[in-house]
Amino acid sequence: MLAGISMNRRVLALLLIPFMLLFCGCDSADSSPPLTKEEYVEAADKAWEKYRDGYGEFIKIAAEAGNDFAKIKEKTDQLLSACEKMDRALEEFEKLNPPSEFKELHDKLLKSIEDEKRWQEYRKKGYNAKTEEESNKYFDKIAEEINAADVNELFPHLYLEIHGQTNNG
Repeated sequence: MLAGISMNRRVLALLLIPFMLLFCGCDSADSSPPLTKEEYVEAADKAWEKYRDGYGEFIKIAAEAGNDFAKIKEKTDQLLSACEKMDRALEEFEKLNPPSEFKELHDKLLKSIEDEKRWQEYRKKGYNAKTEEESNKYFDKIAEEINAADVNELFPHLYLEIHGQTNNG
């Protein structure tokens, strides 16, 4: 008799899980209502400013180091810090729930962010590499993938396309 009650509870629990997921939802950007056009523009512009600032910092530090592996190693902490700033900005873009008229373009932006994040991981591995050869392997991989990419599908281009449409449409 007790085994039957225990079995019924398990069956009931298994049956309730899909309903709980359906009605309670999950914690995702899509669970919040879509942003208005104005909110979307403001949030995207703020995220872009943070990305641009992190990228500017990254470029400045990378230029100071040049191709000198010893200088790159000296500046690794600064380079990684700039990469982290860019990562946080990319995460802000991922959290946005665009208005319906920008959903398709925003989805393309999210795909380009996946590429950016992968390249960021290559950068981090390159800066943390023990040897110049190992480091170059990661930077060559970034260059190879970027050169093979369609410029119209890269993150900066897609952001600028969204920015242009939201401010002109």
